[in-house]
Amino acid sequence: MLPSRSGNVRWQGGRTAYSPQAVVESYREAIGFRPHGEPRSLRRPQIGALHAVLGHWASGLGDPGIVVMPTGTGKTETMLALLVAARMERLLVLVPSAALRDQIAGKFETLGILQQEQIVTPAALRPRVGRLEHGFKDPEEAARFVQACNVVVATPQILSRAVGSVRMVLLSSFSHLIGGRGTSLPRGHVGAGDR
Repeated sequence: MLPSRSGNVRWQGGRTAYSPQAVVESYREAIGFRPHGEPRSLRRPQIGALHAVLGHWASGLGDPGIVVMPTGTGKTETMLALLVAARMERLLVLVPSAALRDQIAGKFETLGILQQEQIVTPAALRPRVGRLEHGFKDPEEAARFVQACNVVVATPQILSRAVGSVRMVLLSSFSHLIGGRGTSLPRGHVGAGDR
């Protein structure tokens, strides 16, 4: 655990600190698109959602997409697979509660079961994950925090409390946004990627 002006930084995983760019580069060809019935494949709803999202993004439409998956079908693992497959540069994940923030962040920190089940290759590095637990007062500190991460998991309430310049720095720093049920961005603010 390392001290910072805004709280503590915890490290999960190996001791080597790879840059966010090195993590993204390690995702090149790190996940295969195997049919759902084969070994080392995603389940049917997961592979369907992954193809749907990637297809939507490939269409070039600027509209946000919505993925609906029933309870128990592996929405979190689907998000992890999408992070790797799309080689997202910087992802903001919005969740409705602090408890879910910690649960989802923990999954991203370890890539869930994707490497254990050999869905993602062992060469894929674990992402640098930030948990936004308290607001920043300084825009430069917020920018340094985001730049050090591949994934930031936050609640809309924390983003809403950020002062205008800090909120703008935070939201404009992400290439992708995933929001869970019951989450929304503060009014009038959309991330840079709008994906």
